[in-house]
Amino acid sequence: YLLSPFSFLVLVNMISRVDFYLATATLLFLYLFIRHRGTWYYYILTLIIICLACLLHHIFCNIFFPLFFALFIYDVFSDTEHITKKIVCYLTISLIVSLLFFSIVLFSTMNLDFESLYSNLQERSTDSTSALSLKAPLYYEFYAKLPEHYIAYVQPVLKYNVARFVLTIIVLSPLLLLFWIPWILAIRHSADKREKWCYILMQLFIHLIILPAYLMAIDYDRWNCAYSFIQFCLILILYYLEEKTFVEQVDKIICLLKQHFVVVLLLIIYISSIDLPSGNSTLAIVDRICNKFGLFWNVKEIIP
Repeated sequence: YLLSPFSFLVLVNMISRVDFYLATATLLFLYLFIRHRGTWYYYILTLIIICLACLLHHIFCNIFFPLFFALFIYDVFSDTEHITKKIVCYLTISLIVSLLFFSIVLFSTMNLDFESLYSNLQERSTDSTSALSLKAPLYYEFYAKLPEHYIAYVQPVLKYNVARFVLTIIVLSPLLLLFWIPWILAIRHSADKREKWCYILMQLFIHLIILPAYLMAIDYDRWNCAYSFIQFCLILILYYLEEKTFVEQVDKIICLLKQHFVVVLLLIIYISSIDLPSGNSTLAIVDRICNKFGLFWNVKEIIP
């Protein structure tokens, strides 16, 4: 995971971008979940962390909140004594966060109108060409409504993005299999229906919540980093909490990998050799393949 192009180390390198701070807030929640789960202040601090992260950037609710929600589900299913209290608390948190998210997406506006902002940019810029190149991205990033943003940025390149998405899954399939196989085995070998449904719902809601980010925006490197981060953290947490069925399946995988050291070595070499995401928010190798088959696109050529 750490050697992959979508690891937490990539987020650390993006310290100037907001995703690093959203991931840091998520790590703070993980500490609270492991050490203080069930206390009255755990619920309050969890709500505060989520709301602050959402105010920092609303995309948090799509790319990092799935980890929160998956652990909410786990906490409810793993405790039969305080289930009503936990359901009420987690539903309240989720409702407040949903209201905050939709209020930001649907009703938030810039205090400065677009023409004034662009005029200030031109006055401060020493290069008129650079200022002009930022005009469309500034408008669609901060002023355009959601349908307008989708029509301008996403719809024109949708078929190319589907090709990129499929190719990215193929290129990263060894890493994705390491994430998915423990869950598949745990669901398959779980004798307890409650436990089985817990695992199913955790993964189901992770994918349902993060899906809109892939459908409505094109920063796929950010979404992929967040997805890998979520899956890696969940495996570590369930292993740390000694979930019996899950630990048994992970141990089986570890034993299998130890028996095939050469395969593991080749896997490490392969994963570490994949280039970091390029300027088009996809893997460089995926861009090269798409370019070879005429599927290359440049957003500057599409946005007027």
